[in-house]
Amino acid sequence: MKTAKQAVEKEVKTVKKAVTKKAAPAKAAAKKAADNLSKLPGVGPATAKKLAEAGITSFKQVANPSAADKKKLEAFAKTKGFADWTAKAKELI
Repeated sequence: MKTAKQAVEKEVKTVKKAVTKKAAPAKAAAKKAADNLSKLPGVGPATAKKLAEAGITSFKQVANPSAADKKKLEAFAKTKGFADWTAKAKELI
């Protein structure tokens, strides 16, 4: 039979494991949090929202876009300051 102290120690270990497992995804989610794209020239809250809806959420996607991201970004080509987005995004990475 386990003593009360052993039972409590076992429960503490179980809780610590559960907390650690839940904390890891939270840290990963924090790293994946969207960048503030309104720091790009000509991008205000409305354009940032449209970029997010198109799947563009990070400076990395603007600085070094994949073929799919390039296609998404083409929709914003007429946005004021668009020509400077890549350079500014590279600065902000």
